[in-house]
Amino acid sequence: MSSASSAWSGLCGRTVVVALIPCPHCQATVRYYVSNTEDHEGWVFYRCPNHSPTGCDFWFWEMKYVAYLVDA
Repeated sequence: MSSASSAWSGLCGRTVVVALIPCPHCQATVRYYVSNTEDHEGWVFYRCPNHSPTGCDFWFWEMKYVAYLVDA
C-alpha cells in the first residue's frame, strides 16, 4: 500500500496531527483552518497566512495537504 493510501485510510473518522510546514512560496508557517461555508462546513484545510488573490496561493484541503507532505 502506498504512503498516500495509508495516510487516507488512517485519517478517515479520526483526528490526526499534521505537520505545519513553512510555506514554499513565502516561508510563513502554514496554518490549520476549519471551513464554515454551507457547502464545506467542518472540512479542514491548510493555507499560508499570507494567502490572498494577489499574494501567496498556497492552499489545500486536508487530504491534498497530506498527499503534498507525503510527496515532498
